[in-house]
Amino acid sequence: MGLDQVLQTILFCLVLGSYYTLIASGFTLVFGISRIFNFAHGELYMFGGFFLYYLIGMWSVNYFVALIVCGLAVGVMGVVLERLFYRPGLRPSPGRYACRRRSVCRGSAWRSSLAALS
Repeated sequence: MGLDQVLQTILFCLVLGSYYTLIASGFTLVFGISRIFNFAHGELYMFGGFFLYYLIGMWSVNYFVALIVCGLAVGVMGVVLERLFYRPGLRPSPGRYACRRRSVCRGSAWRSSLAALS
């Protein structure tokens, strides 16, 4: 294994580690503020990656334009999820309805995973 392969492997590991750090920071930030786990966080990240792939690969959009469009699309999707599912979960309610809201949040994450795979 040559020096160029070692340097490439180190760079790849640093990039991958930064992705994991970004996702973990998002989990920590959202849970620290709202005290609700956002299980759709990774799905939003995945949606952005797939959307970027389709914009660049299938529709031949410029990379930098596609990057901006993906950032905006994931941001809008995050705001919609927060307004529809997470904000109602922060209101005080009887235990049965609070569990139902949490399961709706988990279900939205699960459905977005299935939509991305199909």
